[in-house]
Amino acid sequence: MKKELTQSQVWEIAGNALHDEQYRTNYSKALAFVLKDKNLKILDTAGGTGFPTFDLYKLGFTNLSVTDGNETYAKELQEKFKSEGMEISAYHSSWQELGNKISEKFDVIVNADNSFVYMDGWMGGETPEKLENIIPRIQMCLKSFFEATKDNGLVVIGLGKHYVPSYKGSDRTFDSERNGEQYHTIWKSTFDWGKRINTWTTRVESDLSEGEVVRKSYLITKEELVEQMKVAGFKNVYILIPDDTRDDLIIGIK
Repeated sequence: MKKELTQSQVWEIAGNALHDEQYRTNYSKALAFVLKDKNLKILDTAGGTGFPTFDLYKLGFTNLSVTDGNETYAKELQEKFKSEGMEISAYHSSWQELGNKISEKFDVIVNADNSFVYMDGWMGGETPEKLENIIPRIQMCLKSFFEATKDNGLVVIGLGKHYVPSYKGSDRTFDSERNGEQYHTIWKSTFDWGKRINTWTTRVESDLSEGEVVRKSYLITKEELVEQMKVAGFKNVYILIPDDTRDDLIIGIK
C-alpha cells in the first residue's frame, strides 16, 4: 500500500514541478521590473512554498514579509527562511484578515502566481457561483490589500493569461524528483464560465506514495479585475503583460 501524501506535500511536489527554474526567473524578473526599488517594504500574500519570495530575495529585495492562509505552510516557510539565514517574517493570515493579523503597512503587496482567484477555494471553503455573488468576495480581499498598503504604494496581482472566456480547461502532466523519489503529477482544470468556477485537481504519484487535492477558483478576466480594483479605491490601475510568464500582472496604485 502506498503512503498517503498530505495536502501540503502534494502542493509542494506539484508546485516545484510547475515552477521550474526558468519560470521562476522570468516571473521574478517581471516583478523586479515593476518594483525597481530594492528597499521597498514588500508583503507576499501567497507564501505557499516560498515562490516568489525566495527569488525576490536573491535579486536583492530583502525587506520582505510573507503571509499564508494555511498555518502549517506559514510555519514551514518560517523554518525555511530561518534555515537559509533569511530575516523574513511569515504570518498566518487570510487576505480578509490582514488588518487584524498585521498592523504594519507596506509599500508593495504582491499576490503572484494566479493565487488571487483561489481566495476562498484554496482552503477548501465555500465558493459561491455567478459573478454577482463572487464580486463581494473579490471586493473584500481587494479592500483588505488596499488598507494594508501605504499611500502611493502598489498592489501587484498575477492573473493567469488563460483566464479568458474562450478557455475551457486543460490536462497537464509533470515529472519531478524530491528527496530521491520520482513523482508524476497530473494537473487538470475545468473552466465553467457560466458558473464562473474553475475546478482544479492535482494528483501526485510515485512508486511509494500518492495524493490528490481538489480545489475551486473563481473565473474573472483581467479587465474585470481592473474595474474591481478601481471600485476598491485604487487611483490608477494598469496591466503589464510579460512575454515569458503564464500570468499578466494587474497593478493598482493607492
